[in-house]
Amino acid sequence: MDVDIEDILAELNTDSTAVDQSGNPFSDINNNNNASTLYNESSSYPETNLKTNATSTSIPSPQQDYNNLIILWRNERCAPELLPYPHNLMTRMLSRIQEQMERLEIISMDFLGQQHSTTTTDTTGNNPVNNNNMLPLLCMEAELERIKFVIRSFIRCRLSKIDKFSLYLRQINEENESISPLQDFLSKDEMIYYESHSEILLKLFNDTILKHLPPNMQAINDNTGTVPMIDEPDWNKFVFIKVIGPQNKIFNTDPILIKGDNGKWYYEVIIPELQERVELIIDSIYVMRYKVIKDLLMEGKVTLI
Repeated sequence: MDVDIEDILAELNTDSTAVDQSGNPFSDINNNNNASTLYNESSSYPETNLKTNATSTSIPSPQQDYNNLIILWRNERCAPELLPYPHNLMTRMLSRIQEQMERLEIISMDFLGQQHSTTTTDTTGNNPVNNNNMLPLLCMEAELERIKFVIRSFIRCRLSKIDKFSLYLRQINEENESISPLQDFLSKDEMIYYESHSEILLKLFNDTILKHLPPNMQAINDNTGTVPMIDEPDWNKFVFIKVIGPQNKIFNTDPILIKGDNGKWYYEVIIPELQERVELIIDSIYVMRYKVIKDLLMEGKVTLI
């Protein structure tokens, strides 16, 4: 296959080694001028609490981006379908990781130089080496590895869904059934991976099975029978959700948010099988079928846990 998972994760594979003895190891990493407004405005799936004002020009802080990354990571792992890729959020996160790694390398060289000079002095019995100076480095590296782990896990989860639903993604893309173009759902590297994987899979099916069947049975997307030929996400999967409400926490501005007689705000959903209306109260946790809360998830009203 032309594209490997390691190609997609290559930006995270650089080793980081650094300490700080003379400078401030916890220097601010907020000076990122490349950040832009959040996710593509054509999609309703956001990068922060899942909904964003397209006219907003404020740059999210690193802490906000980290919190949003954790939310999107949980959503991706718990959702049965492939969720939209957070293009701008990932761009900012990878940029900050790279900047921090470069900063750590510079600090490390300073530390090693000072350690070398201190070691030379030690031969006379003065200025013993203080290994406690490495503590800030270890803390910074540990935090950096945490973020890299989350991003790797997030991407691997997405790649596994691309592998599983490659034919389904091709079908909805060709039939324009998706809420936005496939390019918005996948990153550039994921798109290359998806195209290569689906091409190889279709060629395998054709060479091993389809070409030996009658012409009227060679369609890969024939769903006329009782069992569909293309695997779709399990829309009936039960998921745990937490209702978070609108991002700005101004409840009366949300048109689908209802205030109950007891003063509590809730969203109302309908369970099709039972024709039953259910009230999803803000800050409460529920177990629901994914298809029931899918729209709320895409609009950022709920998160998966």
